[in-house]
Amino acid sequence: MENIQVTSELIFRFSLFGRRMDGLIFLPFIFSLVFLFYKYNKISKICCGLSLLLIFVNVLMNLRLVWTATSLFATVLIFVLVFGGLGLVMKTLFANPDGDHGKKY
Repeated sequence: MENIQVTSELIFRFSLFGRRMDGLIFLPFIFSLVFLFYKYNKISKICCGLSLLLIFVNVLMNLRLVWTATSLFATVLIFVLVFGGLGLVMKTLFANPDGDHGKKY
């Protein structure tokens, strides 16, 4: 993990008269919260969830990962652990309610 540097990079820059307007990403969230408290229904919950997803995607899109030189063993180990963990999470998320995993032989 010492060979990976995580930095923030502004890909989408909102500017008006030379001033950055990155806070505009929160406007849909604010309006959806007002709508959620004003009229609590399925549409207001969907709007609130989509605005939170928009904020999360914006944060992820602005991250920049830089890999420095590393050995092949360390790179393979990183990928095995990341995708192995992802497989375990997927197995847990899509498990049967009975607790059975996979096919029965």
